[in-house]
Amino acid sequence: MPFSLRVFMCSALFALLLPIAVRASGSTPPLPHAPVGASRPPTVSSMPPAALVHALLQERGALAAPVQSDARTVSDALSSKLAGLAALLARQAAPRHGPDAALGSPLAGQAPSPPDLGASLGTRSTRRAAPGHGPAVALRDWAPAVATLAGGGAAHDVVARALVQDIYEKLGVAPNWTAVDRVAPSVARSRSFQTDYPDAIAAPSPNFWTAQRPLKSPVLYVVIHDTEGGCAASLSWLDNPISDASAHFLVCRDGRVYQLVNVEDAAWHAANVYINYHSIGIEHEGYAGQGFTEAQYQATAALLHFVDDHDHLNLRWSRNTVFGHENVPGATHTDPGIGWDWAHFMTLLSDVPYIGGDPRIAVTLWPRSYVHRCASLGCSIISTTNWGEQFHVDARKPGWVGLDFDGQQGWVVATSVGAGHGSLVSVTAARTAVRSAPSSKGDFLVYLTKGQTYVSTVRDRTATKKGWWLIPYAHHYGFVCACDVVVRPAMKTGVVPPLKTAVASGAATPTPKLVLTATIAPAATVTLTPTATLTPTATARALLTGTPTSAPTLMPSSTPTPSPSATPSPSATPSPTPAPSLTLTPAPSPTPLPSPTALGTPGIVPAPPTLLPTNPACTNVC
Repeated sequence: MPFSLRVFMCSALFALLLPIAVRASGSTPPLPHAPVGASRPPTVSSMPPAALVHALLQERGALAAPVQSDARTVSDALSSKLAGLAALLARQAAPRHGPDAALGSPLAGQAPSPPDLGASLGTRSTRRAAPGHGPAVALRDWAPAVATLAGGGAAHDVVARALVQDIYEKLGVAPNWTAVDRVAPSVARSRSFQTDYPDAIAAPSPNFWTAQRPLKSPVLYVVIHDTEGGCAASLSWLDNPISDASAHFLVCRDGRVYQLVNVEDAAWHAANVYINYHSIGIEHEGYAGQGFTEAQYQATAALLHFVDDHDHLNLRWSRNTVFGHENVPGATHTDPGIGWDWAHFMTLLSDVPYIGGDPRIAVTLWPRSYVHRCASLGCSIISTTNWGEQFHVDARKPGWVGLDFDGQQGWVVATSVGAGHGSLVSVTAARTAVRSAPSSKGDFLVYLTKGQTYVSTVRDRTATKKGWWLIPYAHHYGFVCACDVVVRPAMKTGVVPPLKTAVASGAATPTPKLVLTATIAPAATVTLTPTATLTPTATARALLTGTPTSAPTLMPSSTPTPSPSATPSPSATPSPTPAPSLTLTPAPSPTPLPSPTALGTPGIVPAPPTLLPTNPACTNVC
């Protein structure tokens, strides 16, 4: 037999016998290029849903640092939490598979995920997360894995639960809270931190100063902030010692309230030491210039009313005492911005959001009004004002109102302002400094020159008996020393506040126009209750009786004079000292009312600057 034929026959016989021998041994030859010891990669059904990964990336600020980088890292971390320790170790030894198909986006070429953040939780998470589901895990059952990815350090549990709630609200799915409770238990009340507001969730921050308020450091102001991020991410940051930041409360978009610092202590929120010591700081989930939810407005107003009553703070509900971070003296922030509805929020704090009637004062009625250098839209813009900020009127032109603003004259569209209320603070020194605190040691902000006039309802006496006036000299606020100014008291009017649509002038010497919410009869009698008692923080109330259809409440700020009569003036006639339209002018009396009357609920009671409290330590508004 030829040699070539013998070789061919041997090869054919070998090819026939080899498969039989392999089947008899029960083994399978390894696939080419398969690494030794590698296990089958996870199937697509065991990978987290794309929507869950994308929602976590939006809240990456609340995640522990190693899993904040990209979608693949988040996806792998979630899978490892549910897969268990054994599966995790197999995944780390195997090549990358799966996330690309699960997410439907090209993720090739990205760095491999870091080691598991809590390998010891892996097996436990597998057993607890989705028993009986097999490899295809229901979306709600990924919740405990989400919780274990949260950061927050010592506040991990509260941050983890906030992260789960934020993520699943985005997804529109109810999480498996029973499973979450096993890895991030609900925070119980501790002896070391008790919330001041019963509806608040405790999330204590280490970033505060002990202040013993209001006994040693009175609370005079409220500062409204926004977080520029999600609720869980904000908690993680504000509870972090390295942030050097905190707030007393954090209000989420769904109305959840977290308390980070007790009201008696000073939180680090305003970037102004004095304001920190004398204010309550409230952060709101959201972004400057964007809208906030009704749940947030309602929750914030409710907690402020409760804390004010419970802690006896005697807060005043006016835009001179309740302001944004953007208004803080010396602030460089812009929150909460135009998205915060001041008109609505102040109405929730008080039945009367502001007191009007003085044509010498312009109060901004638009969410934002632009201040121009001249009475023309073509002129350059100096700055802006927000709803409720008040300025002295120093000139009028058709369709425009001139203001003392930021040390110069500014002009606003007449329809953007209405008649305001407050004390006129005029500079008498050659120039006076506006400072960030009511002290000559406060940071210098700007100089005001002699003759310029600004509006205030707050005289802060925490540092000196004579006190400092807090004025909105521009969009920012600042303190001027009472020693450098002369004060013209607010007008003694009983005018019902104008509506938000009140219009301004169209002539050089206009007739002030106000819209009333009550009809005044031709004759009315004002009867003051004889038992009213006056303190620096409490006011007497007077009841208007007669025939008006809606009887406003008059609230004097000193001992009332029994039964003066008042005659309404249906219209006002311009004069060198113009009187506002539809006012109640008290008849001459041996003891005239020393302060303007205020309509509405307690807390909106401007008092004359000449009426000094008998207690030198008093720090209430004068």
